Amino acid sequence: MTREEYIKWCENCVFREPSKIGIICSITNEYANFSNSCSNFSIDEKETRLNEERYLLLKYSEFRTTIIKTEQKVYWNIWSKKNLPERTVIKNQDKRKQYYLFILFSLIPIAGGFSQFLFQKNVNMESYYLISIGFLTIVILLYMNNKYKRDETVILEFDKYGISYNGLPKFSWKEIQTFELQEGRGRFTYFKLIIKPLLKDEIVIDLTYLESTPSKIIRSIERYKEMP
Repeated sequence: MTREEYIKWCENCVFREPSKIGIICSITNEYANFSNSCSNFSIDEKETRLNEERYLLLKYSEFRTTIIKTEQKVYWNIWSKKNLPERTVIKNQDKRKQYYLFILFSLIPIAGGFSQFLFQKNVNMESYYLISIGFLTIVILLYMNNKYKRDETVILEFDKYGISYNGLPKFSWKEIQTFELQEGRGRFTYFKLIIKPLLKDEIVIDLTYLESTPSKIIRSIERYKEMP
């Protein structure tokens, strides 16, 4: 391990000791020198949370990127009278909405051709019908190929005990921090949730295309955290 890797561990330990030569262990009075793990390590949760928050804020502080720690907002409780369910499940976006729009788009030539036929007797309707049949054929093939069927994949699941992502084991609220990440601007803004377990790599989840809006997901997460 490099000195930098040792520091990442030692700065989160209750036995860290600042000195003129850097962080040392208050038990051995020396630099860290373990192979894979330290038998004396004892996590300082408060310090670790602060260190990891600073790390994420620095890592994602890029142009057109905003990262903030999620927090409970007072007006959420004021305006949200409905009690939370015991468990909330967030799935992928319902693709059928796009499918219905595609069907509507395929019917436009028929409607246009019919209106033309009402006012102009000599209009050739074959071209309108051929275009519409072509669109409808594509619609049927897409549906048969599962392209626009509803996606029932569970992305997020949370309750008062914690949160799980994509079928992974559940993280308890006490062992993680959550952050809201926005990338881009305007119509091209992508909303993401960062789950940061203590002393582990962060998990970045895209909230942009889920069945619930990013703001509702963040609001639900924070309300579940406050549940007894």
